[in-house]
Amino acid sequence: ARCRRLCNPGNLNFSPWEVQFGAVLEPEPSTGKARFAKFPDVPSGFAALVHLCGFPEYKGKSLRVLITAWAPPSDGNNTSQYLLNVAKWTGLTPATIIDEHLGLDSSK
Repeated sequence: ARCRRLCNPGNLNFSPWEVQFGAVLEPEPSTGKARFAKFPDVPSGFAALVHLCGFPEYKGKSLRVLITAWAPPSDGNNTSQYLLNVAKWTGLTPATIIDEHLGLDSSK
């Protein structure tokens, strides 16, 4: 899967702030345009995802809200199934506020 090839467990679109985690824009794919971040390793990609969860627009949000924002049905995603899979993989419920599980303080 693309997320594995790019060491990008969150399938994050490339943005300049990700450079601090070693990210570069993915190589041009055979179809479509390059848009995703490529990290040097999975821990760096995961650290970027955790950092993103700390952005003001995402702090204090539930797993459901985050998954729906990042993998919306309008992009052709099966958001409901993806949410159920992430909940199963993490042991969290869709309603869980994830800040405390990522070491983030949602009160700030």
